[in-house]
Amino acid sequence: MRRMREVHPLTTSVWVRPLREEGIEPHPGPRLISKNVNGLKSPGRFTELLNQAAQAHKTIPTYAFCVQEHNGDKDTHSLWERQAERRRFLWIASYKPKTNTQLKGTGTAVLIPFDMVEQKDGESPEKARDRVKRSAASDREGRVCSVRMLIEGTYLRIASAYAPSKKHDQRPHFFNAKLAPHITHRTVHMIDANCV
Repeated sequence: MRRMREVHPLTTSVWVRPLREEGIEPHPGPRLISKNVNGLKSPGRFTELLNQAAQAHKTIPTYAFCVQEHNGDKDTHSLWERQAERRRFLWIASYKPKTNTQLKGTGTAVLIPFDMVEQKDGESPEKARDRVKRSAASDREGRVCSVRMLIEGTYLRIASAYAPSKKHDQRPHFFNAKLAPHITHRTVHMIDANCV
């Protein structure tokens, strides 16, 4: 079977199955990108993420970027939120609590281009963005972040999740208790599930 290689700014490379060559019509639906960023706290890493997201969105319009393992904390949130807004993105994030020093490599987020926030009839762009922000939900460990968006006229929940990678006994609790409340039949779920 022949495969073609496609390179995106937010991913090193992606292997894409040539569906049309196999007689399958690919789903033309909304484009989302998911990425484990392995930490954004080093100088310039958040700016680099915004640059890559802006380039990817300019190349092919993207409804949202789901981010895992940003390693940020509530102290960095205001700064990152302002930086994102200057680049015309919403930064909606979940963080691990400072009191839990055992949690390593966590934090999830959804990064949404302003021009992908659909407005309801009579709604201003600012009110539409506020509506999306208010819809945000997360777990207490920063492993799940989700928002409710209007996409092509339909409300969908976009969820970014980062599963535990080592402790086997945490996995059922994560999937059954942490992740499950964010998943419905109208959820688009992006996950780094390296534990499974």
